[in-house]
Amino acid sequence: MFWRRNWLILAKRDAMYVYNLGDKGLEKPVGIHAYAQPVDKWLSWGFSPSGNLFHYVLASDNSLRLVVVDIESGSTISRDLPLAPARRVLSSIDDNYRLAILSYNTIVEAAYVVFSDATGGMLMEAVRDLGTPKAIKIAGDRAISLFDGGFLVVPSLLLNTMKQESKLAHLVVQVIDDEGQPFHGALVCANSSCVTTSSTGAAELALEPGTHLLTVKHPSAREFQTTFTIQGNMTKLITLGRLYKLNVNVSTGKKGVGSCIIRVYDAQGTKLGEASNCTAAFNLTRGLYTVEAEAAQQVVKQIVAIQSDTLLNFLLIERPSITLTVSVLDENGTALPDAFIKLLDSRNVTLASAQGKLALQLAPGRYTILIQKSGYLNWSSTFELSDNLSVETKLTRYLQTTVHEGEPDEIRLIAASAASSLITATLIVAAKRFNFLEHVVRQKSKVSSKLRMKKSKRRAS
Repeated sequence: MFWRRNWLILAKRDAMYVYNLGDKGLEKPVGIHAYAQPVDKWLSWGFSPSGNLFHYVLASDNSLRLVVVDIESGSTISRDLPLAPARRVLSSIDDNYRLAILSYNTIVEAAYVVFSDATGGMLMEAVRDLGTPKAIKIAGDRAISLFDGGFLVVPSLLLNTMKQESKLAHLVVQVIDDEGQPFHGALVCANSSCVTTSSTGAAELALEPGTHLLTVKHPSAREFQTTFTIQGNMTKLITLGRLYKLNVNVSTGKKGVGSCIIRVYDAQGTKLGEASNCTAAFNLTRGLYTVEAEAAQQVVKQIVAIQSDTLLNFLLIERPSITLTVSVLDENGTALPDAFIKLLDSRNVTLASAQGKLALQLAPGRYTILIQKSGYLNWSSTFELSDNLSVETKLTRYLQTTVHEGEPDEIRLIAASAASSLITATLIVAAKRFNFLEHVVRQKSKVSSKLRMKKSKRRAS
């Protein structure tokens, strides 16, 4: 945090926020500057004496990288330093872009100090036997490093020997939002070179000719990324979609909602996010979305148009539970404890299964009962459940046959009535002078209680 005239500058973990206390106070920042790298990667950081410049140092491959943010203009400068990453790094910056960085190697107990001016010229010195470094400061044209056992003064020599002149191509990136307005404070990076867009939404980079990865991001927008090839000066227009927060709450109107699932789909039906919670927040760009809430044995969908931060509330009134009881009997009213019972919902998903008897609590809706037992005809029923219901069903045995002693040439078929219009029965018949024979009888509608079948007598051999 830094006070600068009537400005308050807060360096938070996600970005740097600038507040004009003489205007809107802390209600709304006048500027937001995104970081090129996350805060947890920083090794050292700090403001210049006036607070106009902010810098941080981090490890980059086998060297240190310096990033400087100009608070007023919003521009960002990145520079690689000829220093190896170390556990202890100290740094300081003045208002003239002069920087002093100290990297201390605890293994060899050696300190390396780099003093850089605004032109990019650098001077580096190494020092041993002065103990652990405590601080580094810029005093005029010198960098002073304080150690346990003394101090080191590095003069500012305007050296340009380390800055190789090359033919650079200038890339101007114009960033606008989805309403066509300039996007201020967006971070524009081409490979490792980064700048921040000004109030006009423009950022300029000097790049080596060739192919680069361009990334544009901001905490309140969806990140944009593309590759491009540059041979000479060029301008690119980038549209950055602003992100708006959609907050979704699911309630049943009483304490303790239970489990909830919230899903968000885009206009094409692609799922963008899911939360297994009764409250959720999603960052979305402008457009139409479908929000689906699942709770209290219900699924509700709603289409919402996102144009700004939006709050969406679902009130799912929990439907009362209904008791369904199913019992299975034979034709004589005797319970069949080993009959298999299965309950399906309207989507043919199995909800429960049991043997002999089934009892459970259900919400109103459409259900199907399936009952099976060896030796009996299968039974099923589909119904609408709106109140407590007790189902007692009697299963029908398969068709049976009997052969009477006095009539070896006749077979009497005894069958119980069945509900189906077409019955297939397999008859196993035993009679005098006959081996076991298998007959299949098909009969439409009701089967008569007696069926006589004439069979030709088998001649004696």
